[in-house]
Amino acid sequence: MTLVPLLFLGGFNLVIINISELQESSAIKGWIYTAEGFAFMTGAFLIKRISHKYSPYKILFSSSMLIGFSQLMLYFADQPVLTIVSFLIFGFSVGVFSRLLRQSSKRGCQRISMAASSRSET
Repeated sequence: MTLVPLLFLGGFNLVIINISELQESSAIKGWIYTAEGFAFMTGAFLIKRISHKYSPYKILFSSSMLIGFSQLMLYFADQPVLTIVSFLIFGFSVGVFSRLLRQSSKRGCQRISMAASSRSET
């Protein structure tokens, strides 16, 4: 399970290095990481507020669509503003996605422990 995030982050860093080489600017790396990190935290905070209003399936589907859209925006990676907007959308979507998965896994573990404790009582 830990290999998948490792490969994902490694590939993510290679994309950012290639974008900085494409734009011939090392400063764009800092802007990309800043935008993505800020948007990630914003998405994780927002999903904590609205996860009880909407179906988790709708949220995950919307988040996945936004991730795909942000990747399509990287066709314009030679333009710095569109690159940063793309990583803002990507960071927000991944923040929502990861927080929602973490919440659902906690709920699943709680259900399993409750079921196990009710079985042991009988």
